[in-house]
Amino acid sequence: MRKFLSLLALTLLFTSCQNEYKQDAVDSTPVDIRLCVTAQDIITRDENVATGYSSALGAIENFNDADWAKYDLRYTFEVYTAGDNGSGAPIANSRQVKTINKYNPEKEVYFNVNLKPNKTYKFVVFADFVNEGENSDLYYNVSDLRDITAIDGKMNPMDEARDAYFATEEIAITTHLEKSIYLKRPFGKLRVVTTDYEYIESYADPAKAKVTYYNCEVFKSLNAVNGKISTARTEEELTFEYNLAKDGLYTAGADAESGNMTLFADYVLAPRSGQDEVNFKLTVWDANGKEIKSNDFDSPIPIERNHLTTITGNLLTTKTNIKVNIDHELQEGETL
Repeated sequence: MRKFLSLLALTLLFTSCQNEYKQDAVDSTPVDIRLCVTAQDIITRDENVATGYSSALGAIENFNDADWAKYDLRYTFEVYTAGDNGSGAPIANSRQVKTINKYNPEKEVYFNVNLKPNKTYKFVVFADFVNEGENSDLYYNVSDLRDITAIDGKMNPMDEARDAYFATEEIAITTHLEKSIYLKRPFGKLRVVTTDYEYIESYADPAKAKVTYYNCEVFKSLNAVNGKISTARTEEELTFEYNLAKDGLYTAGADAESGNMTLFADYVLAPRSGQDEVNFKLTVWDANGKEIKSNDFDSPIPIERNHLTTITGNLLTTKTNIKVNIDHELQEGETL
């Protein structure tokens, strides 16, 4: 029922955003352009289901009312000249910022801009999470959409609020127009799900983990105008320590099964086409600081934009039957 309602809402949204004005442009008189921004592929949480995050989903899909009480979703919009390769400046005074306190596929987010007709423009939008009631940068510096950079110390794994979305589209303007543009993630989501938790829970409950990327480039900057990523993280930015608990962040989806536990989840900037690869080492300790298991994923792990990469296996006991799978979208219903 939830998916039917989501699809219905998106259909209505798409229809409402496609209406064109009948008035034609005359000469070079500026015309009104209305852009409707939506995340078409994103589903929304059914408030009637059990609480808990699924590591297969992103922030909008996972967030409940308590989360939305802490965060707002900020949209930053600019217009560039057609064919801009990501180095040109935005059209003067085109920047607009809108913040909403909860994503709703039935409620459109609009940007209105007045532009000269008979030209093609590049429209760019970046959406990220900020603190409730604020508009200042939280995870990403968006002062320049050509160089959106992760803020130092904010790239910790297991933090769903790091999720973000962007869109870049060139549109030829000849008349007053109302049009939809659709957001996608610039990330691939990477997660590690162990399937043998039930074999150790009575004597070695995972309490702490450490992950280190190595022998690969992990980027922290996005040029939203051309979609390219850049600026590799430094060595000290590639190691993270964090707390774990079976009844912690991820308890839905795959983690609802007694033997499963998400040991690691991260948003990794991915190239605009094709796949990137990462290597990393993951170590898990119990509450007494005793090492339970260390796994070295030294075979390149593929990362693809707007896709979910899942590593599964007996990662707390014996390293056997390790599987790596890429889903076409971050979505529910994954099989492990």
